[in-house]
Amino acid sequence: MKVLLTGGGSGGHITPLLAVAKELKLLNQDIVCLGVCESGCKFGYLYQKSADIDRILQISAGKFRRYSADSLWQKLTDWRTNWLNFCDIFRTLVGFCQALKLLRRERPDVILIKGGFVSVPVGLASVVFGIPYITHDSDSVPGLANRLISKWARINATGMPTELYSYPEAKKQYVGIPLSADFVKVGKSERERYRRELSIDRKARVVTVVGGSQGGVSLNSAIVSVARELLTKYDNLHIVHIAGADNVADTETAYSKAVGAEMAERVHVYGFVDDVYRLQGAADVVIARAGATQTAELAVQGLPVILVPANLAGGHQLKNARYFESKGLAKVVASNDGELIKIALIELLDKTDLARVMADAFHDQSQADSASVLAELVLTEAKK
Repeated sequence: MKVLLTGGGSGGHITPLLAVAKELKLLNQDIVCLGVCESGCKFGYLYQKSADIDRILQISAGKFRRYSADSLWQKLTDWRTNWLNFCDIFRTLVGFCQALKLLRRERPDVILIKGGFVSVPVGLASVVFGIPYITHDSDSVPGLANRLISKWARINATGMPTELYSYPEAKKQYVGIPLSADFVKVGKSERERYRRELSIDRKARVVTVVGGSQGGVSLNSAIVSVARELLTKYDNLHIVHIAGADNVADTETAYSKAVGAEMAERVHVYGFVDDVYRLQGAADVVIARAGATQTAELAVQGLPVILVPANLAGGHQLKNARYFESKGLAKVVASNDGELIKIALIELLDKTDLARVMADAFHDQSQADSASVLAELVLTEAKK
């Protein structure tokens, strides 16, 4: 049996596929798992590092750039973005032809489509050959790529409760978000072990900042702007900051200027990391974007969270964050305002009982077995 797993554009589209591939191999070691991403994919190395992906394939893919905060006039007069979108129409057409060739050669039994712009040519090509596929959306607002190809999917699997999605009721199925087995409920022993591995005192207070797989420049700046005040207020506070691979040097320089040499040893800046579960699990409070995969990881770990949603097309991160806030599962700061983030953080650091109740409730709504559930769905469709 051959299963094709496609998704790209961000780490959040690829890591869930790797979790499903692992479960597929556990169910049947003879299954061949093919990973498909766009040519030059920044996170393609994640496929390469996985022992459960047998081969990696790449095709051309275009991208439709949208910025939700822009007015209609700004969108119409943004000549550079409009030109790039126009050029990428042809990249998508090339990708469709490449996907046709790929599927004719590989003939997978079933396809799992996670999203990202590479999903469009693969999905359309699979319709031509009659190959069944399942889409999976992590965010409460489905991505444009999955919306374009959802009509022909056998199942529209969802990462959040189905009432948040407008897919046909008969095809919607809530499975949660597939995660690596490294993400487990964090108790005192796990937290102390993670801190020991990070060379942080087990009695320290720790705040971890995660800007997503590509980091977040505006979030980085907001945290740096209030870092000195926080480090002064809490003399045993450590800031663990995942700034993004492209932002490490700038963030380290900004911290050095902001906090001075005497406090710099309590700031730990990273780029993109493979062990985010460890850096998050070491924390008393996590400040994070509101991407669906990341929030699912935090929920499984049962951590107190402040969500600062990124301003992305479709506003899906803000909708994710508001959903969790409405259930009392997380604090939300809807802008990259350092002062507002600081106020929310101080509240959770000082009110540990509140933080623990919120974190436990967050964990209670998590779906730890999502990868195995989705793997079973994939196998069922393949057998049909």
